[in-house]
Amino acid sequence: MRAGMKAGLPIAGASLLLAISFGVLARPVMGAVAPIVISAVVFAGSAQFGALAVLAVGGGAGAAIGAGFLLNLRYLPMGVALVRAVG
Repeated sequence: MRAGMKAGLPIAGASLLLAISFGVLARPVMGAVAPIVISAVVFAGSAQFGALAVLAVGGGAGAAIGAGFLLNLRYLPMGVALVRAVG
């Protein structure tokens, strides 16, 4: 377990910086609670920042969710291509 934690430190550090930057940018737009909820349910940073960008320019929740959905949808063909490489 210790070796796995040591191997995960670089990605943990990068994830922490991503989380802090999202929180700093999102709080003025969404308040204090919404960025935490979004971080708990949306697992792709690009979708979080995409939704934030839509909300920051005055877009509605539907448009923000749509932006996040489309950003995550791009992982479908990537996953299909990856299956051949690992499967």
